[in-house]
Amino acid sequence: MRQPTISVLMPAYNAAAYLAPAIESILGQSFGDFEFIIIDDGSRDGTAAIVEGYRDERIRFFRQPNQGMARTLNRAIELSRGTLLARQDADDIALPHRFEKQVAYLHAHPEVALVGTAAEIWLEEGPSGRFHRHPCDCLSLAFEMHFDNYLVHSSVMMRRSAIEAVGAYTTLESRRHEDFELWSRMSRRFKMANLPEILQVYREHPASMCRTEVFESRCIMLASENIAWATGAGAVAPIHMALASLMRGSAPLDASSQLAELELLLSQTATCTASRHGEPPTAISNALAVRLNSLRHHYYRFHPVQRTLRRCRAFLARAAGRLLNPVRVMAGIGMGLKRPECAAEDRADSE
Repeated sequence: MRQPTISVLMPAYNAAAYLAPAIESILGQSFGDFEFIIIDDGSRDGTAAIVEGYRDERIRFFRQPNQGMARTLNRAIELSRGTLLARQDADDIALPHRFEKQVAYLHAHPEVALVGTAAEIWLEEGPSGRFHRHPCDCLSLAFEMHFDNYLVHSSVMMRRSAIEAVGAYTTLESRRHEDFELWSRMSRRFKMANLPEILQVYREHPASMCRTEVFESRCIMLASENIAWATGAGAVAPIHMALASLMRGSAPLDASSQLAELELLLSQTATCTASRHGEPPTAISNALAVRLNSLRHHYYRFHPVQRTLRRCRAFLARAAGRLLNPVRVMAGIGMGLKRPECAAEDRADSE
């Protein structure tokens, strides 16, 4: 059997409401050399009937008892034959030239293992006016991926060789969210990028995974591991957890880390990331500056005593400046120096 260039991976669970537009958006791609693996993960609605209604030979349809997203994706990877793996959710829409542009990018950049795209956000039936626009270049994306997920999962296309090198989606409950965990492992060995064009429609639902306390704690754990790895630490320490929490706008469990220590750790994360990409630290200075400002904002938000002390020090510094200024002026006069307004008068008289 001929090997396709792309294997499209689509898990589907009770997806009947938006499944047809999702399937048709793949079948209508301008780049057509793909197989389309759809796995019905134990749906109880009309998902299977919708898929079976298509007669396109590129579709390979499978059914199974419900196993969840990660296990279903891993089975799709095992079934796939393409050298490139493209994700597609059963309720999202791929714009017609998505595959064409991603394949062209990966062919032009053999050092990049994964490429996502910008996406338009829909609220169920239509546009929300919001977009996912994430860092595009490899260095900026690698730096930001230490702290959060900046890849639209259903827009991603990756090399099979990268998945084989780092392993598939985690099925450990304690390490979900699946895609951020996988991208974290992949970014330690490979470069990743985003295309700036909007090539995917991402559909939000009221029932979509929200940032619950458990979900956020898992993300903080993954981010702290990323920071520890990036800076060469042997294991995650409280300061890594604190920085990860603050970078995500959450209160750190351990409040003992000082701001200067956290700023240094963040700067080290940026410097080490740039070094791994063969770039000087200045190449990431803008992204670091934004992150440092965010760190200070959240640090003082969760450390009100430190914020008060900072304001007191600033007030005292301004007050001392006002008190010292007349003394400096009088000292200048005592040394035969004239005040600026007197010097201006003398210049006017001479003219």
